[in-house]
Amino acid sequence: MDFTPRSTQANLRWFSQALTDLGAGIRTQGVPKGLPFSHDAASLANVGIWNLTCEFGELDISFKPSGTDGYEDLVRTALRVEVRGEQMPVASLADIIRSKEAAARPKDFTALPALLERLIAQQGTSPEEQAAAMARRAEMRSTRRGSVPGGARVLPSGSRNHAACAGPS
Repeated sequence: MDFTPRSTQANLRWFSQALTDLGAGIRTQGVPKGLPFSHDAASLANVGIWNLTCEFGELDISFKPSGTDGYEDLVRTALRVEVRGEQMPVASLADIIRSKEAAARPKDFTALPALLERLIAQQGTSPEEQAAAMARRAEMRSTRRGSVPGGARVLPSGSRNHAACAGPS
């Protein structure tokens, strides 16, 4: 899952604690649990992209995904999705596509046809209907994998659940 955190000190402290609670490590070949790393709000903010792993899967953190101005840009048009009683801002599909096009990596171009097809299929559905469908998919995923400690709020913005962390309410 990809996260674009809000860059406030309070949110980055919360996010750092969530990464600690998850036992997140730096993702690298040959080290299934990742390399342990020490972090705090300042150290997270000093690096533009983090590629991490934990028992729940891969986590990528990008403070300013390609084609965006970061969290505040993405949250403007985000859907609000309720999962297990928590509200999560989820990036609009149009923003996901915008980021994939700007990144221009082969894996992004591979994902674009399916994303564009979904965008066309969503035309005529309300944001509430889109959010409800997203919540059902997220609930199915979390039931299969177990819940994430701390009830992380995410703002997906990519074909493999690209997300931005909103932090605690």
